[in-house]
Amino acid sequence: MTYHAGLARRPVGFLLLHSVAPVLPLLILWVLVVAAFERKRWWSWERAALAVGMAVGLVSYVIQGKGYPYQRYPLLALLLVAMGMDFAAAARRAGLARVLGWAGIAYAVLFLAPSSAWAASRYDWRNLEFQDALVADLDRLGGERLSGEVQCIDTLGGCYGALYRARIVSSSGFLYDEFLFGAERDGVVAESRRRFWAAFEARPPRVVVVVDGLFPSGPPGFGKLALWPEFESALGRDYRLVSEVTPPDEVYWWARRDSPRSYRIYVRR
Repeated sequence: MTYHAGLARRPVGFLLLHSVAPVLPLLILWVLVVAAFERKRWWSWERAALAVGMAVGLVSYVIQGKGYPYQRYPLLALLLVAMGMDFAAAARRAGLARVLGWAGIAYAVLFLAPSSAWAASRYDWRNLEFQDALVADLDRLGGERLSGEVQCIDTLGGCYGALYRARIVSSSGFLYDEFLFGAERDGVVAESRRRFWAAFEARPPRVVVVVDGLFPSGPPGFGKLALWPEFESALGRDYRLVSEVTPPDEVYWWARRDSPRSYRIYVRR
């Protein structure tokens, strides 16, 4: 956990800004409303509970240190509830408080919610081209008869999802290549390599699937193999490369389109 937590960390300033970036205009308006009109009534037990939850969400986001959008959801969910309570309370008052309260409600209802729904609707979370292609290739090599004979070198590209769909059991219990292709001087990497290689030699798989990239911030393409020269050499000596596949379409898992993952299939000589 310590090793993982130290990878791809963002500066604290970046984390603090991006923790509330999607609702920043609404946050500024909310602070004005609370400071001017709701300050004396703010500390009810409901708001105290929300404040504790928001603090925990913020601390969690900063401690994780990677700035992924989903890591701020606990903070934003409770923050929006608190904003809604205070904008509704201000809208029931008179004068400027009512104007600001309705302005916050209108911004949330007419802009924030529709724009968020529109952005989420564009995410192509059903994209399975990678898994479809890999399952088809595994079927041609033997399908379920390969169970216990396939090793994925992958973290989140989709190789293990493809094995699940093809009803193929991995040749070992190894799952994350994140812990194999770091700096060898790190004790976590050295121990992970030792355990993986012992399992790999004890039961050499017939098929090795290498997925490109290295989570969370490794070299692009298949450059990660060069970070462990002994494994790369053994792969070239004992296995032959039979295919390299890149799905044709971009993926849209996040707020922008991205290149699809590629994979290589090696078969034991």
